Amino acid sequence: MKRSLLLALLMSFALFFTGCGNGGTANIQIPGVSGPTVALQGDHIVIDMVFEKIMMEGTIRYAIPQVDDSYVDLATDATTGGAHLAFVVSINGLLKGYGSTIDPLKLPGGRNLPGVASGSLPAVAFTIEKFKNITFYIGKDVFGFFVPFDVGFDANIASFRYYVGTKRGGNISLVGRDTDGANSGILLLLDMNAQIQSKLQSYLAKGHF
Repeated sequence: MKRSLLLALLMSFALFFTGCGNGGTANIQIPGVSGPTVALQGDHIVIDMVFEKIMMEGTIRYAIPQVDDSYVDLATDATTGGAHLAFVVSINGLLKGYGSTIDPLKLPGGRNLPGVASGSLPAVAFTIEKFKNITFYIGKDVFGFFVPFDVGFDANIASFRYYVGTKRGGNISLVGRDTDGANSGILLLLDMNAQIQSKLQSYLAKGHF
């Protein structure tokens, strides 16, 4: 493919998935998905997503394997009737340094993680109702997750800055289907550098940033 055509396709793709407004701090808007949004609730970080076309009845809670006091809530979204998925992650757990005790994983299916030099991060993979092969990553300076979802294209991985409020909080990637036509999804990796860890420690100690 000629370079000019490739650039044009990538630009069209970015415009399609990126929300308008909010200047340079607008997060991408994924058709059929609301979020992810990130918030602090007590001594946890909560990351919410709503999958509008994935029907869900009731409420179920799943513990995240090998990560103390952290879990995934899956419930019916009251507005859309779709699936409300919430990752509730212990701040103490993140600061504890799980990354030193968990084996590294790449994306489901074996492709390298975008923006990660080694291509992999310490992670645990698990399956819950409606969502096969969720992967929760816990690196030294980053944490986040991969959620299976058909983003509507093959092969490519498109990454964008992810903002929490008006500040960059990490990267979000749309992962296209692999050569087997599988393992498409949404990857969110949030920064967990020394400055952010210090702020979280202060938050736990004082109750605010």
